Amino acid sequence: LIPVETEVATKDEGWYFMRMMPYRTTENVIDGLVITFVDINKLRAAERGLTGVNEKLRREIEEHRQAEQGLREAEERYRALFVQAADSVVLIDTDSGAIAEFNDATHEALGYTREEFQTLTIADFEAVESAKEVADHLRKIEREGTDSFETKHRAKAGDVRDVLVTAKAIAIGGKGFTLSIWRDVTEQH
Repeated sequence: LIPVETEVATKDEGWYFMRMMPYRTTENVIDGLVITFVDINKLRAAERGLTGVNEKLRREIEEHRQAEQGLREAEERYRALFVQAADSVVLIDTDSGAIAEFNDATHEALGYTREEFQTLTIADFEAVESAKEVADHLRKIEREGTDSFETKHRAKAGDVRDVLVTAKAIAIGGKGFTLSIWRDVTEQH
């Protein structure tokens, strides 16, 4: 005979671990049965608690997954607005003056490839302000929050374009940027 182990419930919903084993004499003769009960009510309560915690975690994970999906969809919508805008949309690092992001309309308006344009700073194509004046202007926008002005940009081919600029100081991840929309108004002049 082999030992038998199982969990059993009492009438009052208590739980015990039960083990039944044959009792053997010193001559290895079975001479009875040993039944052992171990109270597992605390273990069962802990299991119920863990089941509740697991269910709560499952719900939180699902909520987190849905929130991430919502963020991805929002990012896709805003990316589409950014990329497909007819005007040039440019994100400028306020500290360095480097162009952090730009849409295709930006480099196409000045005749550059995306790869060429991403190596430029504003001072490289700005036809009115010097590099120092560009830096001062970015600090002014950062200080005042917004600015709208007309300037001139020199295209890769050398022609000069009249540009209406609308700029706003923003922060992304605690870092200062200038979000700028450039509209070519050359034909209107």
